Amino acid sequence: MGSGQIGTQPEILHIPVSACSEGILTIRTGRLQSSGERVGLGFTSRASLAAVFGPKQASILLHLQPLHKMLAPRGITQVRVD
Repeated sequence: MGSGQIGTQPEILHIPVSACSEGILTIRTGRLQSSGERVGLGFTSRASLAAVFGPKQASILLHLQPLHKMLAPRGITQVRVD
């Protein structure tokens, strides 16, 4: 596991989040323009995330596998990286 890669995607990503109440965060998601399908969002660097959402966007570092597990109950099966 030394390379930190699953195929070509990094395992640990910067995930955009929003605070919904003190100590509780929600994972921000997006939608594909073509189909409207909801997708998870991940970024390989803080700079990449800030370029999309701005420098004040809160984020967490999260492994790709738990992210998939967190999104699955919402019917989200894809995560788009950068």
